[in-house]
Amino acid sequence: MDPRHARRPRRTHLRVAFACAIGGRHIVLVNRVVAWIFTRLAIRVIREDIPIWNWQRHLDRPHLAPGDEGIGTYRRWVRRFYTSAP
Repeated sequence: MDPRHARRPRRTHLRVAFACAIGGRHIVLVNRVVAWIFTRLAIRVIREDIPIWNWQRHLDRPHLAPGDEGIGTYRRWVRRFYTSAP
């Protein structure tokens, strides 16, 4: 990474809630284990995305990746709800 573009790291708080519809006396333990597993997976994915977020910048007319053709239709639809460009 270019140090001229380096940003001070920011802290993100992630709160996760899980609910389970099955009954039984071990449900609290099951919920805790499932919550722990999903939280660890979420943290891994978020850590992989942080370098991408740190390099984001606003582009008025960004180039679209292959497969993103539908975003143009969505953008035209959304423009109806704004009095000026967001």
